[in-house]
Amino acid sequence: MHETETIAQAAGGRVSRGAAGKLALWAAYLLVALLPGLFLSAAYDALVQEKPGALVPYAHWDTYDYVLEARGFAAAGFNMGRFTFNEVEAGLKDSPFGPHSFTYPILMSAASRLTGASFPQAAPLINLTFMGLCLGVLLLLAGPGWFTVGILALAVVSVPDFLHTGATFWQENTNYSLAILLSALFYRMLLARAPKARWFWGAATFAVLAAASLIRPIWGLLYIAFFTLALPGAPLFRGLSLVLGGACFVGNYLLYQFTAPPFVGNSSGARLAAEAALSGKAAYAAILKRIADSIADNYIGALYQIKLAPFVLVVFGFSLAGILAVFINRRFIREKFESERKALDVAIVFGGILLGYFAAAMGLQGLEPRHLYPCFFFSFLFLALTDVSRVLIAVVLGAQLASAAMNMQSVQNHAYELARAPQAREFRISRFSNLAGRLMPYTRQANSWCNTVLVGNHETATEYLGLPAGLGLSHILIYKSYVPPAKSRFLLLKDDSQVKFFSDSNKISFLSHTAGGELYLNQDCPCSGEGPSVLQPGDFSESLNELERLEAVRKMRSSPYLRAMESRGIRLVGGDVMLEASFDIDATALTDAQLSAGLLTGEAATRIRDTFDRMQLVLTFIRSPGGFSAPQNPRLFAHCRSGLFNTYDLPDDVVEDLAAGRPLKPVSLKYNERDLFICEYW
Repeated sequence: MHETETIAQAAGGRVSRGAAGKLALWAAYLLVALLPGLFLSAAYDALVQEKPGALVPYAHWDTYDYVLEARGFAAAGFNMGRFTFNEVEAGLKDSPFGPHSFTYPILMSAASRLTGASFPQAAPLINLTFMGLCLGVLLLLAGPGWFTVGILALAVVSVPDFLHTGATFWQENTNYSLAILLSALFYRMLLARAPKARWFWGAATFAVLAAASLIRPIWGLLYIAFFTLALPGAPLFRGLSLVLGGACFVGNYLLYQFTAPPFVGNSSGARLAAEAALSGKAAYAAILKRIADSIADNYIGALYQIKLAPFVLVVFGFSLAGILAVFINRRFIREKFESERKALDVAIVFGGILLGYFAAAMGLQGLEPRHLYPCFFFSFLFLALTDVSRVLIAVVLGAQLASAAMNMQSVQNHAYELARAPQAREFRISRFSNLAGRLMPYTRQANSWCNTVLVGNHETATEYLGLPAGLGLSHILIYKSYVPPAKSRFLLLKDDSQVKFFSDSNKISFLSHTAGGELYLNQDCPCSGEGPSVLQPGDFSESLNELERLEAVRKMRSSPYLRAMESRGIRLVGGDVMLEASFDIDATALTDAQLSAGLLTGEAATRIRDTFDRMQLVLTFIRSPGGFSAPQNPRLFAHCRSGLFNTYDLPDDVVEDLAAGRPLKPVSLKYNERDLFICEYW
């Protein structure tokens, strides 16, 4: 090695090049920074002929939670409604954020404001911008040569499930971006010599690591590696690195837990013992059993994950191989980094990744492979930047590319799921938003439960993306652990048993049939200001008489499928009255017409008739000082014999078919884009 070369140059960094070579390398840097966006757009265009920005995410609790929290925080700040399981609050009582804590929703909220993008289609723009910026920072800080640039490009396009997470608000894509940024900062810490440089890069790395650990606590396991690089290499400081790193990890984890409500059902042994009022030997036995169950469950889960995701096994082995490569190649390390201390530093960083995997297996969190991939991605990038062993880099990259190829079917499935029927999803979101905006408007309240909607189970629905900005969305996860009465002002209930459960503990009033569940008002929730109120029949009798004379209602009454009409009135915020007209549907006449037209099989008709006990067409009218609106939000409500409720938003042409007595096409009856018999669910 020439004595005038710097450590960065020796470690694959910038070396003296001609003007043309430098220009070509900078062009390569720019291409790599733009690569995530180019690759994602090209992949979706090839796989599903859609642009990432046109996608509407399918129903999943995590992604919807992120979207609603970020949108709610942008609109209402800390005054938004609550996101919980079983209405269990965080240790920080005033925190409205959900079990994923506050950092990621606030970050996404700020990003949406900066980009001007709207939810939920903002996800690709935010994700790709952040990843591109992090790649740009890495390239500027590390100044890698052609070999490392090529490795980075291949690594980015083969990131596990990037095609899925890059187009949605799954937080994995943000964690991949953080892996890129952290690898660059750790690398600069490794190279820093001057005290000022060490302080600067140390502070920058610590800040990013702390933020990353509040998004996903497992990043905190790198605190030990951080202090190893930041402190001198004497044995005393090695021990201090372990103590400080462990303390920061524990502190970060406790802060995360303090600001986030718990995942109910994933309680510690101590909490379970306290809930069961156990003491003495019984309490210790319960705690030990919980720990044993957690270890067994997570080890079995880890083995299952490895079976399903070969990449996990490969990278798990590669982290250990990275440590061995450092020590076996000590002479090479001395030439690269001028001291064996740097070799130990590199090894400890890899060791932090191994420790993270074992901690996950021991049950610190119920992690899946998608939770661990970003940490492994960091490990790989750090290995590539240090350029310790190109053979090892090639082996690991080859394994990642092979894994990406083996999982291509899964990638395609996710792409199809995201791109399937975006117009139908937007239609359902729009319909629900129109109804929810009238019945559940956000109002600034001292009690955040007044702006919270409680869903009677853990199922989510596309419609929930239509909730007014600022409303919180909570779920009942385990009824056995739920402590009534309900705190939330609004309830979305899915079956008779849920209605009975809450009726026994709260004074609740039915508001409306919605595709997200039956909407009830919890009158026991103490709220100030106006809110929706259910009218007694005598209070809207005059409006009802006018409703009966409307052309739309008379038209429905003449349909051969529709029978008796019921109505209910709700006074909305602002004084308008919402009237709902519900027409009983003669299912026998309806299915006979479908059978005659060849639109339905005999088996399907039998199942429709045998699985429900009531079906209704529901129309909504708004009575304002100017008169009645046209019918809005037509939907089909079914009460199943099992006690389940199903409500489907209907396009206007389907309503016209019903009114005219034409056969109803089965494709009109959909739930989450699936063709279903009326009382089948999921």
